[in-house]
Amino acid sequence: MASLLFNFTDVWITLNASSGGTVFGLYNESGRIRLPPLSMEEEFFGNYDPRAPDPFDYGSTELPPACSSDPATLSIPQVFLMTARLRDFQMFDQLRHGIGTFERFFRAFPGARTPSVPILVLDTSQRALSTKRLAVLRPSQLGSGLALTLLAMGFDAEGFGQRIGWWSRGSQGVDGPDGDRLHSEGAGRRGAGRRGRTKGQDDDVAKGQRGGLRCVRVGSVVGGHKIFGLQSQETNGASSRRLRGFREAIGRTLRLRPDGRPGGEPPLADLALFLLRRHGPRQILNEHALNASGSGGLEALIARESGLTLTFARLETLSVVAQFALVSRARLLIGNHGAGLTWAAMLPSAPHHEHRCAVLELYANASADGLPVDTSHFSAASGVRYRPLAQETSPDCRGKRIRECGHIFVDVPSLIGAVSELGLRRGGRAQGQPATPQDAA
Repeated sequence: MASLLFNFTDVWITLNASSGGTVFGLYNESGRIRLPPLSMEEEFFGNYDPRAPDPFDYGSTELPPACSSDPATLSIPQVFLMTARLRDFQMFDQLRHGIGTFERFFRAFPGARTPSVPILVLDTSQRALSTKRLAVLRPSQLGSGLALTLLAMGFDAEGFGQRIGWWSRGSQGVDGPDGDRLHSEGAGRRGAGRRGRTKGQDDDVAKGQRGGLRCVRVGSVVGGHKIFGLQSQETNGASSRRLRGFREAIGRTLRLRPDGRPGGEPPLADLALFLLRRHGPRQILNEHALNASGSGGLEALIARESGLTLTFARLETLSVVAQFALVSRARLLIGNHGAGLTWAAMLPSAPHHEHRCAVLELYANASADGLPVDTSHFSAASGVRYRPLAQETSPDCRGKRIRECGHIFVDVPSLIGAVSELGLRRGGRAQGQPATPQDAA
């Protein structure tokens, strides 16, 4: 199933907070609206029988009396519901769903003509079915791909909470402390924050609260998700333009220039960003060889072949905002096969960058199944050069599936040779035809 799109009018949203999470409900005057619809249950849950009882059990299917009887119940014109699956959802899949959903969002609420639109993210993982609860996700529960989507939409957690009366001023709210939120300087283009609010407006957001239950009357609820399609080759530049629009939207939320620098700051060096990881099934086991100094060290060799400044990063130690800002300065992304290389989609490809960007994907040469195509497809869509490079597999990983065990030993001379072939220096040309994973098999 490529997408789920829905639109409901004149409805009530209920949010019921408890220690186990925030349960979501959608009602009209006839009772509870079945959500997710058939198409979503087929995709996420499988073997759906439309004759079976509703898989989500909220007790009564009637609209809670507190919602309809209180004339002071908060009323807002629009809400966007983003449906997200977290279980068995790698960053590659998160970002594909996220980019398409971002485009769906801006088709529903185009540009400056649209007032502030609160965003709800619903957890549609298998656990939603097992617990019989459709839960609202906290920003901290989202993986990087979905978190980038919220930034592209201009999401601001605190502003959203105030907009729908989800927590009062001075409280930490359901999202926990500030560090638990997807916070960013200047975020909130589509979430009404504290700035410019009056005392009366702050009192208004408390309406509709009844104990742990929040009721909100909504004129239009639009939502779902849509997949960003990928192909092995990009022919007309359409995907590159769409990805650029996604990156620029994130930059606007974060108030960054297209090269990842805050407005007004002086230019910074272009980076060759080498991704490392401390844990997981695909580590680089000879990191010491990458840190050698002097003219024969990796830093000096990459500078000679590409003119770039080598920087090592462990993305798991950085916030999503910091990761985006770092990748936005990179012209070359290097790393062992894994989710981190999905950031190829966020490289500052033309026309904003004078030179082309590139991805150098290392992988275990003795794996049982070879190199997946995820990174090569995102590289093609983003308009960046891509080069796979087979490396020696650790003895314990030989003959195993690469996603399960893909530890490698990096051979510095072959890595430098691949960097040279990418032709990243001013006026440089890549040697030969664009590489595919099969080329390095």
